[in-house]
Amino acid sequence: MNAILEARGVDLQRGGLKILSDLNISIEEHKVTGIIGPNGAGKTSLFNVLSGFMRLNGGDVLFEGNSIVGLTPETICQRGIARTFQKVRGYPSLSVRENVLVGAVNRLPRHEAATLVDELIDRMDLEELADQPAEILSVGNRKRLEVARVLATGAKVVLLDEVMGGLVPTEVRQMMTLIASLKQHGITVVLIEHHMNAVMGISDHIYVIERGRNLADGPPAEIASNEAVIAAYLGKEYTDAEV
Repeated sequence: MNAILEARGVDLQRGGLKILSDLNISIEEHKVTGIIGPNGAGKTSLFNVLSGFMRLNGGDVLFEGNSIVGLTPETICQRGIARTFQKVRGYPSLSVRENVLVGAVNRLPRHEAATLVDELIDRMDLEELADQPAEILSVGNRKRLEVARVLATGAKVVLLDEVMGGLVPTEVRQMMTLIASLKQHGITVVLIEHHMNAVMGISDHIYVIERGRNLADGPPAEIASNEAVIAAYLGKEYTDAEV
């Protein structure tokens, strides 16, 4: 496997509480990797470690074979890892175009940045809203804007934290198509998601985390039939439903 991003034996503690314990993941380049598990399992904390927002207490994080432990979030972003957050961020009073431009102008001449922004807005199906303030967008459009902002940084790896949360079924399907298409643009995706049909439908590989530890990993069909995963997270009602 050609791993572009790895967590090796990661330990994370806060206030005496162990959040992650000897956690290992290996993210294959140009694939979609899903991260699932119960609430409080440590999924977002893992993203915080991978993106530099939290300092680990043990282990290592490698990006393209080099340790990124101790680097700032800004430096990690410049290296090629960018993320979204569960709570949509951005600049509400700025237009959609201006929000995406912020991510691009930090690395490109303005004329090149403007061209990229137009391409991303078109790809996210936000053309008709390009000059509207971000604060008027629906939840679904805000989530797509978040993805556009992340892509504007030129990221090689994008960490998407519940970008389908709060979306209606039609929007979920649209987001699934969007995420799956990122591989065709040479982008590696790591996805935290509670929408099981979606994560099972677009992931090439899935890691299951429980109480900050590795519970299982494998292709979606294998995870969906794993008895330990069913007991800890999916539940029998999921296995009885159509995936």
